Amino acid sequence: MSFGSYLRPTYSDIARRLGVDEETVRIRVRQARQAGTILGWQLAINPRLLGSEATSVLLQVRNPSLKGSLISQIKLIDGVVLIMDFYDRPLRVVFYHESDRDRERRIELMKSICGDDNPTSWQIGFAPLDVKLKRTDWHIMKELHRDLLQSNSEIAEALRVSARTVKRRISFMTEARVIYSFAIGDVKRQSGMSFFFLLDCPDEKKKSGLDEKIISKLENAVFVDTRNKRYSVYVAIFHNTGEAEEAYGFIKHLEGAERTRMYVMREIISVHDWFDKEIEKHVDERGRGVGLPIGKLGS
Repeated sequence: MSFGSYLRPTYSDIARRLGVDEETVRIRVRQARQAGTILGWQLAINPRLLGSEATSVLLQVRNPSLKGSLISQIKLIDGVVLIMDFYDRPLRVVFYHESDRDRERRIELMKSICGDDNPTSWQIGFAPLDVKLKRTDWHIMKELHRDLLQSNSEIAEALRVSARTVKRRISFMTEARVIYSFAIGDVKRQSGMSFFFLLDCPDEKKKSGLDEKIISKLENAVFVDTRNKRYSVYVAIFHNTGEAEEAYGFIKHLEGAERTRMYVMREIISVHDWFDKEIEKHVDERGRGVGLPIGKLGS
């Protein structure tokens, strides 16, 4: 679940979003962390800050027995930030790219690796940006990407600035939709099964209505992305396949829904290397080598 303006959500933040009391959230989060279904929170960066766009591609692996090796190869592709592994053949990859040429080149490489000649791909919509970041902002992002749950005081001490400065700059970047957060966990340890649904609705006018119907149906959804004009993604947890099949039947029989798909999720793999490299590059471009004190720069 992405919390948007709540970069490091408190229990009260989550309670307000879900419409429940704070103590309920506290108990559920503690139980989820003990069970491993929530491992923590992770920083995500608006690709437009990096002069990029984000694309999601859904592939079918020709030989499922080689999937582990194929995923290792895909993780090395420049710009890959997230991989969803499903049982059997499907695989979803999210990657950042600077141009349409880069996008097509990376999709062709994934097609070659997986042996899929006809994958489905769509662009992920992010908020437009019109901001100028300070040097300190990139250092703060570097710290947050290392550990999102650090306190403002801990970040301030590492960067030799005030906690007030850290709080102000994080608030600015969050409200400007420069940075986001999302929960990470182990789907294998959830009390139920995680199912991924993809809606394909070529009629943009019909799609918003279908999204509303599906969201109202999937009361147990933990992730929803309806930003693309044609495709929507939903992830929901069910106790058994029968419940999931019932929801899938509802979705695929909606008027305007085409090539709707449902897969059982096996693992979510977050790829850190590319973000680390991009943040470090911007830190260095602003004249700040690793290990140099930042306090002299001001905020």
